[in-house]
Amino acid sequence: MFESSSGYYPNNPNTLEKDVRSFLKEHPKLGVVPKLVVSPEEGLSDCGNVYGKLYSALDFSKFNNVVIIGSPPVKTGPEISYVDEGFKTPLGEVEIDKNFTIQLDFSEHFEKRDDLFHLPFVEMQLIFLQVLMEDFKVVPIMIENNLDEKTWEKAVEKISEVLNPQDLLITCSNLATSEEKGRETIKKYNTKILNCLRGNLEKAKFKKMGESYNMSGWRSVLTGIKSREKFEKFHLFGHKIKTSDPILESQTTGFAGICFD
Repeated sequence: MFESSSGYYPNNPNTLEKDVRSFLKEHPKLGVVPKLVVSPEEGLSDCGNVYGKLYSALDFSKFNNVVIIGSPPVKTGPEISYVDEGFKTPLGEVEIDKNFTIQLDFSEHFEKRDDLFHLPFVEMQLIFLQVLMEDFKVVPIMIENNLDEKTWEKAVEKISEVLNPQDLLITCSNLATSEEKGRETIKKYNTKILNCLRGNLEKAKFKKMGESYNMSGWRSVLTGIKSREKFEKFHLFGHKIKTSDPILESQTTGFAGICFD
């Protein structure tokens, strides 16, 4: 079982739940039933407000499983993989949806990983989901950015085939998180993300953008979009840094998006 990652959130369960609820209550409950969620992958200190905005907006009543796609935490290992061990956060344990992972196991494109100790991008979603959802199981999938297109397309086909309406699909990335990019760069960057979420994948040139910005998880986001290709609406937001520095002011400490009908 995966244990909590230190440094991403408080390890005391009472403190953690209090912090999560404080981020949630600052934002309106919109009741959106998502087809796809794009979430940050950083810790509470960086992205707590973005997580709060995102998860406050969602209606979880139709979901009993959560599929979370992100980048592997280490560069070595298979390009497309999953884990079938459960997770333990300070808020409790979450089981793996074995019915889902066994279908991935039948595919030649997915490999089970037993060499990882922490998956922070999964844990950051779980601590909010554990507060908001009564009972659910999870499926963590990892996709490396730099894999060939044919292999990736086969993986997307398999994910699309296994997904059902009760599966909440979350993709994780550091999209729009930046320490060095200036105002105009961030503006162009977010415009391309916006085009991509509109479904205009060719115009967005998302692959080229992901490579040039070297952002973690761009392939994961594209996987989610292709897996849930048909959606009518989207909501996109980030959280601004409060600073007098004109460059830092143009940047965000996180980005999130919701695709829905």
